[in-house]
Amino acid sequence: MFREIKRQTGYSFVYTAKQLEKAAPVTVSLKNRSIADVLEACFRNQPLVYTLLDDMVIVKDKTLSIPRFDLPAAQPAVKVRGKVTDEKGQPLPAASVQIKGTQRGALTDGEGNFQLEAETGNVLVISLMGFETVELPVSENMNVVLKIKQSDLEAVVVVGYGTQKKVNLTVP
Repeated sequence: MFREIKRQTGYSFVYTAKQLEKAAPVTVSLKNRSIADVLEACFRNQPLVYTLLDDMVIVKDKTLSIPRFDLPAAQPAVKVRGKVTDEKGQPLPAASVQIKGTQRGALTDGEGNFQLEAETGNVLVISLMGFETVELPVSENMNVVLKIKQSDLEAVVVVGYGTQKKVNLTVP
């Protein structure tokens, strides 16, 4: 049964051979049903229970003294779209838009636009060299304004020494 469900749905099963020794044979005939419907039919009147976790089915003994609890549901995915600009409304290309605490993120395009998938409750960290970093909660449409970091304006000092012949210099 597990092999057939995996073949048709891609769901993997986590169980032990000892658990299956306790199970009674299962015969079901279902068409065009959800994975939850199929599993309910397969586990009905069995000494086993299951928990769905992403694309896995975790099989457990019903008689365990540990109380069964459901894992918290994953927050729904949100397609986040937005634009990053400076205080004058100019788009900021190559700004980093990252989901806080993860390696997932995106860079803004030439028009300052970005798009990524996040979960409700995530926080985005938007940064670009020379601008103050901003942290904002995820929403579907985001317009982000970055302020120039004042300390960086004075950090660049150009000093030049030496001599060149006028013929070797180029003028734009």
